[in-house]
Amino acid sequence: MPDNLSQPNLHQPNSSPAPEHPTPNWGMLINQETCIGCHACTTACKSENSVPLGVSRTYVKSVDVGIFPNVRRAFQVTRCNECVDSPCTQVCPTGAMHRRPDGIVDFNKDICIGCKACIAACPYDAIFINPDDHSAEKCNFCVHRVDAGLEPACVTVCPTQSIIIGDLNDPESLISKMIGREPVTVRKPEKGTRPKLFYRGAHQATLDPLAAPRPTGDGFAWAQQARNRGVFGKNDIVASGNPVRGNSSAAYKLSYDQTHRSPWDWRVSAYTWTKNLACGIYLMAWLMVTFHFISVDNPIWLWVAPLGSALFVVITCLLLIADLEHPFRFWLILWRPHWNSWLFRGGLILIAYAALLAIHFISSIAYAPWLSDDLAPLGVVLAIGTSIYTAWLFGASKARDLWQNPLLAPHLLAQA
Repeated sequence: MPDNLSQPNLHQPNSSPAPEHPTPNWGMLINQETCIGCHACTTACKSENSVPLGVSRTYVKSVDVGIFPNVRRAFQVTRCNECVDSPCTQVCPTGAMHRRPDGIVDFNKDICIGCKACIAACPYDAIFINPDDHSAEKCNFCVHRVDAGLEPACVTVCPTQSIIIGDLNDPESLISKMIGREPVTVRKPEKGTRPKLFYRGAHQATLDPLAAPRPTGDGFAWAQQARNRGVFGKNDIVASGNPVRGNSSAAYKLSYDQTHRSPWDWRVSAYTWTKNLACGIYLMAWLMVTFHFISVDNPIWLWVAPLGSALFVVITCLLLIADLEHPFRFWLILWRPHWNSWLFRGGLILIAYAALLAIHFISSIAYAPWLSDDLAPLGVVLAIGTSIYTAWLFGASKARDLWQNPLLAPHLLAQA
């Protein structure tokens, strides 16, 4: 089997010459009608990319469909979907997770701070933290091979040629012809990510993560099931499959899937409280001054408002830094900012709010309450921004359905 992308033949004899497009748009098609679930793609990926044990860039999920003796096993090769509107690249504060001109979503471990926002954003559970280098990682089409004119490792080892990669801009490529002529599907199209990983012949029992219940007991077909270790511990295990029963009346049973770990723990939950306290202390003091319950020279406005709010801003920042896999890289958020990320925007809001509180405190020392009073409208805006920016950060996490709530911002403000 040829494994050179510059060859005119990609799984198809007598095909047209290689496309002349200056920049290809790479996509992938998995033919589940011919996939035998051998896991050769998984082992080849681990070997090619030095993926450690316990995590995978690609793996084969399987679901048993039917009741014995009328039963079969449906497979699904699971990996990054290389989305056109990739939420992982939108939330990354440093641009470590980025989309290349050729359509491949790649990552740069040198500038990854390990914030795990990309994991929360991905609807396909395709991203993980590498336990060896503590940076985000996923399938990237083996870009080092693609850039050298070679096919990804999984494509070269598939014994049934079920994994097809090609240029979606080239109408004569095999993948373009199959997508145009064959019934194909994608995972979670309702998320609006426009994935470029297409499935031919995939069963709904594998495409829907909750369609099949996990088997009772401790085992899968040939592996042990991982179990949850708690609610607030770091890297809590999220078990695969429906924990009660499938969401379909059909006879499905999950026979193998990989578990995932929750991206954020109690520190992120605590930070939503501390920043709301930083907001609420200032707002309450301002409301008391505005409605003449106290004067601007009252100690509540002079000292409690700036110092109390500043204390919780500091605690908020410390919690955010402590949650990073690379806490000593936190400065990269400002040094290599991704302007569309609400992590970066939230950082700017916190810095601006902290600066205003410092000016407020200095004006109190200088006994110039008129200055803090004049800056109060700006302070109110920054305090509210400190409270509610997380609503947009959570809203960008398309993997979390319960976070897609238009009332989240007013909820956070009311909490403050």
